[in-house]
Amino acid sequence: MKKLILPVFFAAFIFSSCGKSDKNCTLTSASLQGSYKISSIKYKGSSTQAETEVLNTGLFLPACEVDNIFSFNNNGTYTYTDAGVVCNPNSSDAGVWSVSGNTLTVDGDATPVTNFGCSSFQITEYDSFQNGDITVLTFARQ
Repeated sequence: MKKLILPVFFAAFIFSSCGKSDKNCTLTSASLQGSYKISSIKYKGSSTQAETEVLNTGLFLPACEVDNIFSFNNNGTYTYTDAGVVCNPNSSDAGVWSVSGNTLTVDGDATPVTNFGCSSFQITEYDSFQNGDITVLTFARQ
């Protein structure tokens, strides 16, 4: 699961120089810097199905990873901290990240950021190998 979440997640962290409104935020390395936690995972079996919230179901993330923190530092490094309920083995990690346009690259894996605001961002995964599955992950600034 970590292989799915880390590349997708690391596409956007924020050190907010933004104001209170998410409408005036632009995705840049500076605006992404900061710490985030996954606040929502919505799943659709196809583009015609309704989204289902699956964050706390264990389908995409084990319970011990729901409270973990992603921190994007201003020097292009990140830390993934196994916070709260600790996994066994511990899932903490570190690496490098960058932003180019609307793409977040974490440890060489590029992922488009589909929605960015000063207090949160979303990434969307499309699984062309299944039935057109769509997964939307939302990260909230901590």
